[in-house]
Amino acid sequence: GEHFSNIKGAWSTDKSLPKDFWDKFYKIISYSNLAISQLDNVEWDSEATKARANAEALFLRGVCYLRLAELYGGVPLVLEYSETPNFGYTRASRVETYNAAITDLKAAYDKLPASLAQNESGRASKWAAAFFLSEAYLGLGVEENDSKADFENSAKYAQEVLTNRPLMTERFG
Repeated sequence: GEHFSNIKGAWSTDKSLPKDFWDKFYKIISYSNLAISQLDNVEWDSEATKARANAEALFLRGVCYLRLAELYGGVPLVLEYSETPNFGYTRASRVETYNAAITDLKAAYDKLPASLAQNESGRASKWAAAFFLSEAYLGLGVEENDSKADFENSAKYAQEVLTNRPLMTERFG
């Protein structure tokens, strides 16, 4: 079958998988842009709830641009919602795409809560944003040919995740 890791079988030009990923990521980006553009048109119970909705939309858009950069290199950056068809997008570089992801993920990291309530399973947190920031800085460092600052930022965010959200806290087995 078509497995994600089967480059020859799943990522050839006669398969739908590359197009499906592209379409799904840009659909999430479009929804994120819509949410961001309409924040002021919604009645919120508090400014904190509004800020969190904004941060979650930025988080999702940032993750999508990170994945698009990894899979396709540079891609068109669509950072505002529009209902008007546009066929004149230009492809950004992979570095610009990583930087767009980092900008969104940093903004989300600054606004997302560090811990989630019991009934909020699956929602974005500060540490999820830190995880993806670490990955984005690593990719940017590789793309920029061994950028020490990018690798240091990657390590910083990875260490925050390991310190604050360890996967394993005691020996098992």
